[in-house]
Amino acid sequence: MSQSDERIEQVKLRAIDVFGSEAIALRWLNAPRPQFNGHSPLSVIDTDEGFDEVMCMLLRIAHGVYS
Repeated sequence: MSQSDERIEQVKLRAIDVFGSEAIALRWLNAPRPQFNGHSPLSVIDTDEGFDEVMCMLLRIAHGVYS
C-alpha cells in the first residue's frame, strides 16, 4: 500500500468515525471546502501539510469547533 493509499484510508476512517456514516464522510471528503481554498479534503492530503490540516479539521468537527 502506497503512502497516498494509507493517507486516504486513515482520513476516510477518521471521517466515518466523526460523521457516523460512510456516505456522509465520503460526501464531506469529496466536496470543495472553503477551509482548503475551495479544494476537497481528499485532494489536499497528498502533502504532509494538507494531510495534517484535514485531520485537524476532522478533530475540530468532532469536538464542535468549526472556526
